[in-house]
Amino acid sequence: MVKNIAVMVVYPYSWEKIIALIKESLYIDDDSHHESLLQLYQTQQFGTAIDDSTKHHLGIDGKAGGQCIRVPGHTIPLLRDG
Repeated sequence: MVKNIAVMVVYPYSWEKIIALIKESLYIDDDSHHESLLQLYQTQQFGTAIDDSTKHHLGIDGKAGGQCIRVPGHTIPLLRDG
């Protein structure tokens, strides 16, 4: 199901909270589902950069992945929980 949603994003290291608006997100209406699904290509079209490469892996440039979301004025680290 595709929906426009607002979500609370919690910075994993400082616990600071912000509200993010996500247009046409994938929504799974299932209580056993605990992950968010972001369409990387679509977010990039709206000026949001998502580096979903984990810090544990090297990119093609030989550098560790950024594991973050970047929007004007904010870099939001992503926490890999498994």
